[in-house]
Amino acid sequence: MKPYLTIEETISIPRLSQPAVSEDGAMLAWVESVPNWDKNEYRKHVQIYDARTASRLAVTAGDNQSHSPAWSVANQLAWLSPVGEGDDKADQVFLLAEGKPVQITHAKAGVVSFQWAPDGKGLYFLAPDPERKEALKRRKERYGDFTYIDKDHVCSCVYYQELCSACMRPILDSGPKDLRRQKEDCARKLVGDDGLHVLSYAVSPDNGRLAFMAAPGPDSEDREQAALYLMDIAQNEYRELPVPMPLNGQVLFSPLGNEICYSRPINEGKWFNITTLEILDLASGNTRQPL
Repeated sequence: MKPYLTIEETISIPRLSQPAVSEDGAMLAWVESVPNWDKNEYRKHVQIYDARTASRLAVTAGDNQSHSPAWSVANQLAWLSPVGEGDDKADQVFLLAEGKPVQITHAKAGVVSFQWAPDGKGLYFLAPDPERKEALKRRKERYGDFTYIDKDHVCSCVYYQELCSACMRPILDSGPKDLRRQKEDCARKLVGDDGLHVLSYAVSPDNGRLAFMAAPGPDSEDREQAALYLMDIAQNEYRELPVPMPLNGQVLFSPLGNEICYSRPINEGKWFNITTLEILDLASGNTRQPL
């Protein structure tokens, strides 16, 4: 018996990551990465295990990859998979409907990340501004490849995609070609493209407010000026929260929606990158650091 695995055998071991448990606890989704020796890369595929039937299902296979699985409160699974070819290839949100993958988003610039709405009736996702990205692409095709420093930004925006309108697409796509509906992006932009590059966001449990962290631009220097904002989704208005800089990391709502948690760098030396958690009370404006 060999005492050790060879390098090839070690690399061939599947890597498991991004576990996600369904709301009822009956199903588990995760990402399995396996090597493709011919193309010298890892292939990622979302796997689903159903504890009730002890069955396993892969939502994608082969060249069609998938990652970032997430369950809704109604135990519906969504994930990201690349769509398109060449420079136009970008991630889009898919979900499993009647056992088949269905593309939900059609963002022209692709989707960076997403999360389910608390009621499970829609999806919030982060995506680059498509108009700005397309304008830079047209300029490159016409005048060549050059960049204006501190000006050629493509900021990320937050969108909301309702499921009821998008779920009709697979039915229409299965009909005659002359009756098929064009796949158009029907997501609603909530914030972005107004001098703000959204870094992270969170939706309140009542689905009424959006907390997000945003910087003037995507550059590293801009991130040092990131601020925290709170948006009333129904009124389509947001305000900056009285939280001093610098800030970084993810934004989270408390279960009651009355507090926001985020991370803050601790200045303990030039070469240190240490952060701590900070909690903001939305009613009083007071902050505390639990760690």
